[in-house]
Amino acid sequence: MIYNCFEQVAHVSEAFPLEPGDVATGTPGGVGALRQPFLDGLLKVGDVVTIWGQGIGTLGNAVSMSPTGTSRLRSTRGMGALTHELREFLDSNPVCVLATLAPDGKARQSLVHYSREGDRLLISTLDDRFKARDNRRTRWASLCVMGHQPPYPSATFSGPAEILTENIGAPTAAIAQRITRAAEPPDPLSDRALAEAGRVILAIDVDRGTPANYIPEATRQAQI
Repeated sequence: MIYNCFEQVAHVSEAFPLEPGDVATGTPGGVGALRQPFLDGLLKVGDVVTIWGQGIGTLGNAVSMSPTGTSRLRSTRGMGALTHELREFLDSNPVCVLATLAPDGKARQSLVHYSREGDRLLISTLDDRFKARDNRRTRWASLCVMGHQPPYPSATFSGPAEILTENIGAPTAAIAQRITRAAEPPDPLSDRALAEAGRVILAIDVDRGTPANYIPEATRQAQI
């Protein structure tokens, strides 16, 4: 066993909640995001994941396209809209720590500004930055948001992610407004102008949110 049980449970819990009675299966060495050298072998729309347990049976899950345009397993639990309290928390704190996975499987973190569109979190970055390159490889990201006034509330959010290069003028302007705290966003740039500057949008479709402390108890107990 390369990773102990505690490490595996912590890693899997970033994608979906584990409950008593869940069965975890192993995989061959060098698969998925940790494969060296990395090959584009991640799940895509149309793939079927089938697992078999002796004395239990076979379970198959097809990968489909969500309404947001991101592929995911139909059976994924913990999906749903952010609570009102978490939306307010996100909207009132413009800075977060973004985490992506490096090719060696270790977390890579950076401080970024973001904006929110529904349950989607948007980050402006350069196309050649590690965060963008990591996302193109793993199609996943997580971020941690912390309030900067006592009692310093915090929450983490994660989910499937993608790099956007079209219709990103307005989101980029919205992020700039949060950075400058201006009353109005600047005039949006065209996709062509942003492409010439090397800018893209990293978009995270939140399918899990975990209030860490000092968030209303009703929100803490909600399954997001």
